[in-house]
Order: sequence, then structure tokens, then C-alpha cells
Amino acid sequence: MNTLYVFTSLRQIRDFNLKFQDSLIPKAYTIDEFERCATFVKNRVQADSTKLLLIMREACKMSERAQKKLNIPTEFFAFLKNNDYLFSFYKELASQKKTISDIKFSDIYASYEEHLQILEEVAKNYKEILVKNSLYDEITFCDIYEMNGDFIKSYDEIICEVSGILSEVDWEILQKCSKLTTLKIRFQTSKYNQKLILRIANICAKEPSEFELYHKFELNLSTLEIVNLGKTKQNKLVLTRAFEHESLQAAFVFEKISTFMKDGILPQNIAVILPDESFAQTLRAFDDKNMLSYAMGLPFEYSQFYAVLSALNEAVKENLALNLSENFLKERDDIGEIETFLNFSNINKVLFEKFKNLYPLSVKFEIFNEIIFEISSLYPNKDVDKILSEEMFFISNLTKDEALKFAELVEILLMRLKAKSIDEAHGGEVRAIGILESRGLNFDGVIIVDFNDDIVPKRSVNEMFLSSKVREKAGLISYYERENLQRFYYESLISGAKKVAISYVVNESKIASRFLSEFDCVYDTSFANDDYLGLFPLGRIAKFEPIKLQVGHDFFADELSFSRLDTFLSCARKYYYKYILHLNEGKNLELKSHSKYGKIIHDALFKYYLEFKEFKLQEFMKFISDKGLNPLEYKITEQKFKIFEQNEKERALQGWEISELECEKRAVYEGVKIYGRIDRIDKKDVLGKSEFCVIDYKTGAVPKDTLQLAFYQALLGENSQAYFYDLKEKMSLDPSKTAEIPQLKEALDKAKEYFVKEASFEQNIGSSCTYCAYKTFCLGQTS
Repeated sequence: MNTLYVFTSLRQIRDFNLKFQDSLIPKAYTIDEFERCATFVKNRVQADSTKLLLIMREACKMSERAQKKLNIPTEFFAFLKNNDYLFSFYKELASQKKTISDIKFSDIYASYEEHLQILEEVAKNYKEILVKNSLYDEITFCDIYEMNGDFIKSYDEIICEVSGILSEVDWEILQKCSKLTTLKIRFQTSKYNQKLILRIANICAKEPSEFELYHKFELNLSTLEIVNLGKTKQNKLVLTRAFEHESLQAAFVFEKISTFMKDGILPQNIAVILPDESFAQTLRAFDDKNMLSYAMGLPFEYSQFYAVLSALNEAVKENLALNLSENFLKERDDIGEIETFLNFSNINKVLFEKFKNLYPLSVKFEIFNEIIFEISSLYPNKDVDKILSEEMFFISNLTKDEALKFAELVEILLMRLKAKSIDEAHGGEVRAIGILESRGLNFDGVIIVDFNDDIVPKRSVNEMFLSSKVREKAGLISYYERENLQRFYYESLISGAKKVAISYVVNESKIASRFLSEFDCVYDTSFANDDYLGLFPLGRIAKFEPIKLQVGHDFFADELSFSRLDTFLSCARKYYYKYILHLNEGKNLELKSHSKYGKIIHDALFKYYLEFKEFKLQEFMKFISDKGLNPLEYKITEQKFKIFEQNEKERALQGWEISELECEKRAVYEGVKIYGRIDRIDKKDVLGKSEFCVIDYKTGAVPKDTLQLAFYQALLGENSQAYFYDLKEKMSLDPSKTAEIPQLKEALDKAKEYFVKEASFEQNIGSSCTYCAYKTFCLGQTS
């Protein structure tokens, strides 16, 4: 008999084919492939995705109310980023053989009727444009398709394995097929797929109660005969394990794979189910034995090309001033994360400047393609290039009718590439798959991670136009039914397995899924958390032994800076590492580090006051306009320095004027040679005498209980004033008291006494150890 088998997914077909290794493999299609072969549309061509986007946008533009009432953007770039909800809305209605009129039954919210009228108007415009151009798509197909009788009649029998919910159009096509040849539907019963059972009961005029739960049935849709194929497996025993940290589940997965294999289950009969497929990246990081193959592929955004293009886009949007050169690490103490990444990715200054200059301009596709090709050629990868080529073809079609800016083209390309994944041909025999990929499959060993209440079942997000209540009344699939469908998939996997292990995260924001109560759960105590932690490949770990020092050191041989004094006072051991061993601290790779902002402001104030005596905000802002601040930082700075401008005017009225900037001062205080660099010294004349004020700019938190101002007073003369200028919040001189001159004298006396004999450089263990550059080998860090 010439039989055609129809399955829900391609993965089901692959598993089905494995059963016929020594014989002729029957013909098998996915249901989508089958319906494409079993139907056709006369005198029309199926439109590609690019054309459909343009047509939908045109349909929206034809309806003025679509933009005004529903906020549907007609500006091209904005529409591209927000068109999905329109297509999904219309596709769902079409697949369920519903019209917008079917949901016009009550005022669910204000203006509900008008909003539906607008959507109906847009749909009418859209369909008319398709007809005019002799095109069709998934939305219009449902009303105009015809059956391909020759294809259907070429099979004596068609057997369709149903693993979920069929749409109304699916049912319609299958029933039409059943008139042309024998068509059988095989399905399982469960308390979670009652919608399917009710539909089949209606078709063959039976009561739903006649379909015994947890059995497999076959419905001959041609004769309406029902055959009970027997009970399905009903395993209820589940091993469960809770973890506080999500990543520990990876160790649980690999342990359970090994345990299942020791118990005689073949690796190809084990599946790792990922309710949240992003967890695959965690598994990849620890899959050093190459146990797993990943059905979801590698997210495209993990490719170097995507990361570089994204970084370039971010750098230009944030207006970052990048140093792209071979010696960038030596030329700056404070470097940005994006800057470092682009340097190590071999992006040169010429390419970056070309990208930056084109960014705000409308460009032809050829120019955009040239830049993208130049970037991608730096990181050759056949799989990446194939996907990129397809997306560039899509963009080339878009730009035939629309002039877009370079920036918009970059955003569109990144948006589309982020939704792609790269197929992985290699990998182990154990499969890591998402829950939808598992439909209709059976495994002897099942391991499920992230079995948490917020994920299993995954909550449906309310759609743009239809609430759950509207869906229910309109006869559409409700959110509850969608969630039950997920429960059915999990139940089928667990029931059909010999061994099942489930892990979940428990902490302040996570609890186990309440769906676990449906099974006989046994908590897994085979291994402790430390045992699982030991499975991670940590590599070689450096071991440092505590040291005891007795070192002779002349603390006062060289001029003493405040930084050196402060380091000694805070922690003698840190002083030893920094000033005796001369171990340099690591460079700061924070993307938006405070020190970078502080340097920009310090430099701008210095250069400004070299040129101007009075502070004028608009002139000052010119000094930071090209320094790499993003637009938000720039605006915040502008607002804050309005206050600074007013305070500077008041100081001028009090007679203060700037005397010196970024000046080095040296002095001898208490017999100690000291020196320092002062941001600014103000001076004013009072009764023929000059008074001085030392000012130190602070763009971060103003320190308390520090000797810094007292040290500066000692440099300039004990009778001078000294202030921090709070450039973070108050934008004025901070009058709060810090340590004074007598305390500086006490500190110097302490240092003199400490270094009379050989120093032991003790650790000063405290909260500051957490951020110390030397904590790794100092062993003084707090837990």
C-alpha cells in the first residue's frame, strides 16, 4: 500500500525514518509541507516577506485612523520594527476561519468597536492590494486555496500523527483530503488536550467521555471509524532537585546523563529539555566532553561578526571617542569595554570613521553592502556568511522602494540577525531541545531544567488586540488552552520515559512549577551541591600562601604625595605591593566608568579656564561636545552645570578669581618633603592681603574623614582655605568638615614611628578589600 505519513515536526520524521534502516523508508512530510503539496492557489503568486511588509505598510497608510487611533507607525523604519503584531493578528484570525466581525460582540474597553473597524479597514486595504498585484499570502490563502487532487489521490492512505491543536484551516484541508483518499488521524488523549478530543468527538458524533484518557486512538476521517490503539505509557516517577544558582543545573544535567547511561539507557535515547532555550549557552560553556547536540543551534548574536557590528553601532550611537591603534593599552589608563573589544577585533580607525560618517546619511544599498562586507570579511565563517547573505538580499529588496539611513539599515540588519541561529552539525548523541521541538517524540531518559513556575508552562503575554476573555468568546485558542497544550507536551515526555530527572531554581524570586504536583516526585539526594560544583572544569587554580614580612624601607626618602600617604594609612600591605614591589593595578574596562567621566570634566574645566576668566555654560559645553559622552550624559551635564555657572558668578562677586590651574606644589611640613598636584587655586585680596582657597574637583562622591584637604593646606600654607568642589550633586563647594591640619601631623608622626624599624606591612582587613586590586594573592579579602 502506498502510504504517506504526516507529522508535526521534522524531528519526528527523522526519528520515524530511523525505524526503517534495513528497509524502504515510507514517504513522510511535516504537516506544513503536506498542506503546501495538497493545495494550490490559481492565477496568483505567493508574495515574499519583503513585498508583504511594503503592502501592509501601504494598507496602514491608506487608513488615517490606523496611525491616529491605534498608533500604528507609517514611518518606514518604525513600521519595520513594529509590524509583527499586525501580521500575527490577521494570520490567527485567518487560520481559525474567523473574521473581525466575529469578535465585535461587546465593549471590552473604550473605543473597542472603533479599533476593530480600523483593523478591518486595514485588512480590506491589504487584501485589495494583493488582489491587484495577483499575489497571496498566509492570510488570504485560507479563503482562496484549491485542493490538489492528483497529489492526494496518488496515495492509497494518508496517516497524520497529531501532537497538538490543529487550526480550523488544518481541519478543513484534512477533511477535504479524506473525500479523495483514506485519511487517518492518530492522537493521544489527556486531560490537557480536551479541545482536540472535543473536536474529534463532534466529527464522529460521539461523547468526549467515550475517549478514555491516556490511550492512543486512530480516527479514519474518511469513514469516521474510531480504533482504540491501546494505553499510552504512564510513568509518574520523577527525580527532582532544587538549586539556588541556575548554572549549577548544568552540572546536574551532565551527572544525570552519566547516571542514565550507567543504568543502560543509550545516549541517543536521552533528551535534555530546555523550557528556556537560552540555557543552552550555559550548557555549551561546560560541555567539555561534547555530550550534547543542540537542536536550537547557536544564536547568531554570538558570532563575532554580529558582536562587532553591534559594538560599532553602539559606539556611534553613544558618540564614544575611541582610540583604535596597536598601542591603545599603553596610551590610556582608563579604556572602555567597546573600545577594547573593537581593538582586539582588528577594527581600524579608517573603517570606524567610515562607519561613523555614513551613520546619519541616507545611502544606497551598494554603499551599505560594501561596509558590511568589509566587516564580515575580517571574520570568515561559511555559516555566518550564508545567513548574512540572505538577510542582505532582504534589505536590498527593501531599499529598492525606500531611501533609508545607514543607521536604520544597521538597526534592521541587527534586528533580523538576532532572530537567527546557526545550525550545528557536530555535537554529541544526547539531544538538547526546546519543548516545542519535543512534540510527538519519546525518550527513555528525560532531563528537564528550569522547571520553575514562571516558565512551566510559559505564561502567554496578552496580545495587542485580544484579551483572554475576547478569545474565549470568539472561539479562538485561549491563553489557558495554550498553557494546557504545553502541559500536555511535558506530560507526554515524562509519561513515556523510563527515567526522568527535573531541576529547578529556588531563591527569593523563583519557586518550583506547581505542575510538579501532577507527578510522583522524589527529591534527589545523590550528590551535594559541592559535588556538583566540582564537576565544573575550573582549570588550574593559583595558590598563594600567607607571607610574613620584615622589610627595611625609608618612607621619607622621596617626596611624599597624598596618594602614597593615604595608601599606607589605609593598608600597609597594599602600600607594600604598590610602592615597594611596584605592582601596577589593572586597567579599568568599564564601559561607562566614573573615572572616564571625571577625566572629561577635569580636562574641560582646565582648558576652559585657560581661555576664559568667567564661566559661561554654552562656551563650556563646546569643550565636552566631542569627548565621547552619550546624548543623555551630555544633557545631564548641561543641566548640572547651570547650577555651577550660578555658583561661579557668586564667587566672582565675592572677589574670588582663579589664580592657578593644575599646578604642582612642593613644601616641607613637619620635616617631611611633600608635593601634590592641585586642580585649582582661587585668590582674593582682603584689606591689602591675599587669601587663597585650594579647590579639588570631585565628580564622584565627596570623601569624608580624608586628609587630602589638610595635605593641600600644608602644601600652600596652613592658613589657606581648602574645599572639595562637588560636581556630582550640589555643583558647589562642599562645606562639610574633613580631617584638619592637626590630624595630618598625627598621621605623619605615626608613619615616622612605624618606619623607625623594619616594617611588617600588616593587612588591614575590611570592606575595602572587596575592591582592592591585590585581593587575589593578598588573601586578606573578606568573604
